Amino acid sequence: MTGKPSLVMLMAHDPTLDPRVDWEASFAASRFEVVALGLQPLTGARAAQEDIHGYRLRRLTVAHGLGPTAEFALNWLRVSGPRERVVMLLFAAAGGWLLLLVPLIAGALFRLGKRSDSLKRALWRAWDRFGALRRAFLFVQLITWFFAPAGAALWREFRHGGLRPAVVHCNDLDTLLVGVLAKRAYGCRLVYDAHEFMPHSLVDAGWYYLPFFRFYERSLIRQCDAVVTVNPMLARAMAEEYGLERVLSVPNAEPWRGEIAPRRGEVSALAGNRVKFLFQGAFAAQRGIEELIRAWARVDGSRAALFLRGPANPLRDSCEELARELGLLGRSVYVLEPVIEEELVAASMEADVGVIPYKPVTLNYKYCCPNKLSQYLQAGLMILCNELPYVKQILAEAGAGLAFDTRDEATVVEAVRRATDDPGLRERCGRSGRDYTRRTFNWQQFYPVLEAAYLGPSAADAEK
Repeated sequence: MTGKPSLVMLMAHDPTLDPRVDWEASFAASRFEVVALGLQPLTGARAAQEDIHGYRLRRLTVAHGLGPTAEFALNWLRVSGPRERVVMLLFAAAGGWLLLLVPLIAGALFRLGKRSDSLKRALWRAWDRFGALRRAFLFVQLITWFFAPAGAALWREFRHGGLRPAVVHCNDLDTLLVGVLAKRAYGCRLVYDAHEFMPHSLVDAGWYYLPFFRFYERSLIRQCDAVVTVNPMLARAMAEEYGLERVLSVPNAEPWRGEIAPRRGEVSALAGNRVKFLFQGAFAAQRGIEELIRAWARVDGSRAALFLRGPANPLRDSCEELARELGLLGRSVYVLEPVIEEELVAASMEADVGVIPYKPVTLNYKYCCPNKLSQYLQAGLMILCNELPYVKQILAEAGAGLAFDTRDEATVVEAVRRATDDPGLRERCGRSGRDYTRRTFNWQQFYPVLEAAYLGPSAADAEK
């Protein structure tokens, strides 16, 4: 024991999956005894406990089924008021069929699909066509496979794992119920870090998704001592949504690590003398990657090459297939395997221009602050972005890039042309952006906001 106050960080995933968690925990470790409490990854077992970067990491194993779901509901009832309980009963009455009918239908389709590949393809097309059923299934899956099992495992660790925190830091909405329970049980300070505005996270959600999660988040967020999100614009949106006096802003800005040796590899070899454009990150719906590939058919492929790097998933496969259909794959568009988190900045330095094509179709995407923004800046890349207010604001302040609009393909082509034709512009933007992130846009600059949230007003005042 170090004599430091205890800070427990909660997340409903492997603690190493999100670099923001590591930045928070490693910086907090100078003042707190930090335990990062998360889940075992779905891909396989990892060490149940390890010490990294000055803090302790624990991975829990979750159980699925009716038990965790019932426990989730009962725990929520314990921390809610009479009005919230009535509203939740109305939600249950309106959407109760989801918990019964949807899993039965999905299970029947799965069993039928196992009989033959042709039947499986036909059933998948039918599943894809009936959007209401698909969205209902995803909603049920979110509650019964993610929220409930994660919450049960995390709260079980609080009760039986010897945790007595002075501060609980909840990463995202799927851990907030456990944080509220811990605050009531131990009198600890509760900080809620919303990496996204979850009620507004799905574009194609069912009628019940947004009102349910808005109600659920509202019922818990008022019990927090401090609320944090990833930029001032999203903070204002959350404060207005829930009538909060203040939501703090701590952007996803990489810690400044000084000079980094570039990682040379296949990008340079494949591009030759062409200007290298890079999208680096997860392939997900509405991130504008498909629109970027289609626009690339109008780009001079002898002068510019597009590299798409990220983990394999069905969307990455479909993007690769789209590039192949357009005759671009392996000629001016290349799909690359991901690199580990610690190498993202160094790997980015091999490119000339970083691209952030997210489409502003939800509040989450509109007011996003993706990790790649900071990574591209530290790598010294010029940046092209879609019509994303916060990202555009940072690029304007840094003098680091240009914007386009994926709804107008010509603007994408023009932005690429300007970046390709003007090496001086690329150099100025890259140098200016790197200087900006060194001075202003890094975790060292933003972490004090989070530390003040941990300490509370009285402790912060005492240190002045």
